[in-house]
Amino acid sequence: MSISNQLMGTSDAPQKRADGFNWAWRNGASVISNSWRSSTFSELLEDAIQSAMTNGRNGLGCVVTFSAGNYDSNTVGYPARSLPDIIVVGALSLSGKRKSSTTIDNEGWWGSDYGTQLDIMAPGVLIYTTDRTGSVGYVSGDYMPNFNGTSSACPHVAGVAALILSVNPNLTQKEVATIIEKTARKVGGYSYSTVSGRPNGTWHTEVGYGLIDAYAAVMEAQNASTTVYFNDKTVTTNTVVSGSEISATNVTVKNNAKLTFTNAKSIIITQPFTVELTSSLELSLQ
Repeated sequence: MSISNQLMGTSDAPQKRADGFNWAWRNGASVISNSWRSSTFSELLEDAIQSAMTNGRNGLGCVVTFSAGNYDSNTVGYPARSLPDIIVVGALSLSGKRKSSTTIDNEGWWGSDYGTQLDIMAPGVLIYTTDRTGSVGYVSGDYMPNFNGTSSACPHVAGVAALILSVNPNLTQKEVATIIEKTARKVGGYSYSTVSGRPNGTWHTEVGYGLIDAYAAVMEAQNASTTVYFNDKTVTTNTVVSGSEISATNVTVKNNAKLTFTNAKSIIITQPFTVELTSSLELSLQ
């Protein structure tokens, strides 16, 4: 899901944006892509973003990406910089460098914001994208060839996050971010280094962990061993839980329901765990 910038400047923008985040995670969104910024601090909005990253996907958390901003500034825009679990996305030029007002790409009027909150980079110049048809579009056809800015970089990362979850839906929001950061390519000739608070590899203030690598990220996600915790549950309808490792405690299965643990290499069940008469538990190991 993408939340757009159409609300900028309206007095109720923070409320509507917060409503958008809350509606998204409550209605099944896995990834929320944000190519916009705001000049106004909003605790209401930040609470909604945090709720999505904490409560979305049945507690695994929605992945939230934000564009860094296009002011060639050493400070990432707001609300991208507001919460540490947001994945902040900057834009690379065609040369593999951070897009700046001086990179050779005939777009000297903008540069990708950077700084301590920057996480990852993606292409941000001459990006092909679908266009609105007819006179309301940017070009005469159905596609435009020059979508640019960190607004065009951000959906690249959101798309890779979706690919990661397609092969391993049991990953938490933080695990998805870790995979994206650990598998990034060290491009541009920057002096990446170990930085406190940046545990997922070497990092640089202008390009974060580097260029997102979709193939490497998906392969890493396929090989990732994750523990799915199924705790403090009362199961009253047929329920299937899948994961390479499953840990369950304080569970009651009742009302003729069937609980299935499947596709697991290991299953750890800790008391209390009750399966009432007429209900059932099925275990399926890899």
